Amino acid sequence: MSFSKEEIKNLKQLLEVEKIRFLRMKYNQLIDSRDLNQLVNLFTPDGICEFGPYGSWKGRGEIYKNYFEVF
Repeated sequence: MSFSKEEIKNLKQLLEVEKIRFLRMKYNQLIDSRDLNQLVNLFTPDGICEFGPYGSWKGRGEIYKNYFEVF
């Protein structure tokens, strides 16, 4: 059985959606368990976390520091 280009495109899109779902689930698990060391590793080294009234945090160090203060 072979897949059309359109089917392959759709499958790739579904895989990307699943990666996002997994990331959101992992983020929530780490927040719930207060595992900040693993949580900050979900962000790229230069990542930005926009956290509502707490502002935007840039980089893993600042993200860790501010999550630690909030939680």
